[in-house]
Parts: sequence; C-alpha cells; structure tokens
Amino acid sequence: MAAGLATRMFRREGGAGAPATDTPKGPPPAVACPLLRPFLKRVERVQPSPSLLLFGEMCGANVSFLGARGLRISVEGSPVEPQAYSSGFSGALLWDHLSRLRPEAAVRWVAGLSDALVQGGAVLAFFPPVNATGDATRSRFRISSEELVAREPVGERAPVPGSYQNREIIRLFGAFNLDLLHTHRSGDREVLFFKA
Repeated sequence: MAAGLATRMFRREGGAGAPATDTPKGPPPAVACPLLRPFLKRVERVQPSPSLLLFGEMCGANVSFLGARGLRISVEGSPVEPQAYSSGFSGALLWDHLSRLRPEAAVRWVAGLSDALVQGGAVLAFFPPVNATGDATRSRFRISSEELVAREPVGERAPVPGSYQNREIIRLFGAFNLDLLHTHRSGDREVLFFKA
C-alpha cells in the first residue's frame, strides 16, 4: 500500500454479496458541555459533604468520576413517577430524563425533586431541540471531563412525548431559580437551576 494512503475499515452486513458499511471505531466523540462545571462547583460548595441524585441511563464511569470528586452518589435510574427522596441532597443531575416523561408527569416529578434538595441545591437538565418530534434512540451520557460529555446510544428508539420551549422549561422548574441556559448548535439545551 502506498505511503500516506488512507485506508477504511469495512464490515460486511447480511453475508456474502451484501454491500459493505463503515464500522464506527471506539466510543462516540465527546462534545462540549458548558454547564457541567458550574453545576459541579455549585453542588460542591452548597454543603460540607455534598451528595448528588443521579438520574437517567446508568453509566458506571460517571459514578467513578463524581465519586472521585468526593460526592456521595445516589443512582436513581429513570423513574416515571416521583419517588419519596430523603431531603438534604446538594444537587440532581437529570441528563435528558425529563424530556422522556409526559408533561404532567414531569411537573409532579420536579415538585418532588424540590423537596429533596437543600437550599442552594442545583439541578442540571438536558432537553432536545424545540422542534424534536417522533422517536429518538435512548442514550446515556458519559462524562469525559468537567467540560466534555459523550452521548452513547443504549437501546431501542422510544417516543419523545413532546418538546419544550425555553419558557416552558423555566415554568416547569417554578420552585427553582434559573442560573444558566445554553443552546447548542444542534438545538439541544442544557439548563442549570438552583433551589432558592
């Protein structure tokens, strides 16, 4: 093979005679997550021994990353109905959990979450683009650093109950104060709230 000539890796799908398709190598690339660092800073300073509610699809690397920072982690998964959480948590990392719930369930869910956080406790949530409709692949988020996160597909496609306008997100978190809202070029949004 000539020096400097790029090669491509292919995988056969469907047996002999099937067209070759590109095979992705390695995990999805990490992308900027500008609100993760301010979220972590707020959680870490709100009380001496900070604790965090972690929602969404499980990712062991996140538990390790957050635990190495001295946070006590309560992994909660993706409950559809609000749970009775003990109070005293410094923050809640929701990822895209709320965007998977029907709006009426999300309202009940956020109200219960408010009771679990101490004053000043922070919430970081992700929402899809305003015009998101139909189905989306379930995914989990893997923290690479305070500023980088990779979104990894983990399962089948599931319906997105509907998208939220920014003002609807703010209204959903009525018991909280909005700290920061960031919109990515893709239209995905990160929103950081704190309990007043």
